[in-house]
Amino acid sequence: MAPVYNKLQQAFCLNLIANSASSKLGSAQKLQRIASREIEAVLSNQRIRELIGSWDVIWGPVVWQHKGGDVADNTMYVARNADTTDGNNEVVVAIAGTNPISWFGWLVEDFKVYKTAPWPFNNHTGDLEPRISEGTATGLDVLFHKMSFNDQTLTEFLTTLSGTPLDITVTGHSLGGALSASTALALADLQGRENEWDPDRNAVVSAVPSAGPTPGTADFAQYYTQRIGTRTNRIWNVLDVVPHAWQINQLVQAPHLYYPYLPPNPLIELAVGAAIVDSKVGGTYIQINEQTPGLPGQVYLDKVYGPESPLTEIEHSLFKVAVNKLIAALGKKEGWPTWKVVLLQRVADWLLKRFQSGKGWLHSIVLPDLEKAVRLGDLGIPEDAKPELVDLVIELNGLLLFLIQAAAQHVVAYPGLMGVNEYKQLADKIQS
Repeated sequence: MAPVYNKLQQAFCLNLIANSASSKLGSAQKLQRIASREIEAVLSNQRIRELIGSWDVIWGPVVWQHKGGDVADNTMYVARNADTTDGNNEVVVAIAGTNPISWFGWLVEDFKVYKTAPWPFNNHTGDLEPRISEGTATGLDVLFHKMSFNDQTLTEFLTTLSGTPLDITVTGHSLGGALSASTALALADLQGRENEWDPDRNAVVSAVPSAGPTPGTADFAQYYTQRIGTRTNRIWNVLDVVPHAWQINQLVQAPHLYYPYLPPNPLIELAVGAAIVDSKVGGTYIQINEQTPGLPGQVYLDKVYGPESPLTEIEHSLFKVAVNKLIAALGKKEGWPTWKVVLLQRVADWLLKRFQSGKGWLHSIVLPDLEKAVRLGDLGIPEDAKPELVDLVIELNGLLLFLIQAAAQHVVAYPGLMGVNEYKQLADKIQS
């Protein structure tokens, strides 16, 4: 019996469980065992198999940590379709997105866009000079050179499959979206080269990146289109901030995505402005397959008008990253004295504690508690700063609500938009 979901949905479902070791602590070996156990539990479930077909992990999952780390900075695995009957091997390479508790993932692979590096996998690009962000370059170096399973890198393993026709789909979400598209292009560039994988070019490489930021420059996007653009299904939600990065004419739309429910405020504009500065320094970033229409996301009104649940790890991390960016930007901004920057950090930390406990939300609880904190001196606020305090809290609160909405659009929205809610709910229950 044919699976309920089509090929695009199947690839998306397989990328959703690539992050099975996220938010957990331990050695790479321990996290690898956790990821293996949880991915296997999902893929062996009978109803899951009815939805996506029978897929078996045949390489990995592999977890990589930066030196001294104790979280899964990168995770990748390969699964094969056990239902294939036409003589082709059909495999999916699934690459995890940003681990919310990986500062290497956030600060290096996600946000290191102020520098670019030459595309490292092809020296024959004609007049084009494709470049990718240093963050993407770092991630690709990890995936291709620092991750192995049973003493085989990804390309060494794929070579063992390529003696017969082989369909390879590379997929990933968020950071995995940028890395999966780039990995697919790299495999296409390396294919058939001396001492590289698939010497007889038996494989067809495709990409299904979802929610990914821009990997590289305009020349990179053009080169990508020439090589595998027609074999790429880019999935993105029009209300997701991440696919708007790092293309400037897309980034400038970000503060207004949730208007009128969440109108822009100076801190939201400043946080996005800091991202635009990084993008401009890095070069002319253009999204791959730029003309791909986005999925029609809807604003989550419960994220605007009063959710009572504590912050998720990704919401908490997004806010901390944004505040750090703001502090760096404000430290250089005329009219922002040092004490005011310190105040921003103190109020941000205070707000995080309120939201993290599920007691946040500005009008009902936060302002009365803030006044009490000021009276008791809990924030250590100078007397001359107090008149500006409420405005700052309101703006920070708006920024936090904006990022909570952004996280929901980036994570929660996609299974519904892709029509795979049943799979996601069942996979979450299996892995809980």
